[in-house]
Amino acid sequence: MKKTQNTHSIHWYNASWNTEQMKRAHIIEQRLYRVFGEKIGGNVYGIISCIKKEGIVAYVLLRLKKILFMEKKDRRNIK
Repeated sequence: MKKTQNTHSIHWYNASWNTEQMKRAHIIEQRLYRVFGEKIGGNVYGIISCIKKEGIVAYVLLRLKKILFMEKKDRRNIK
């Protein structure tokens, strides 16, 4: 790269302030985006993150509770 009078600044960073766990999570998120696309990859990553945080049983029970106590008209929109 050649510095000229028109060169203003370029910011390169490696997120060194992040922990190793945060860096690994970001890599997994990026891979899911590449495989499934941004929307589905983001959803899959969100589900994985919630399961890791809450545990599989708590995750499933909370979602079932939400579905079971929804209004009937709202349940028709679940796919």
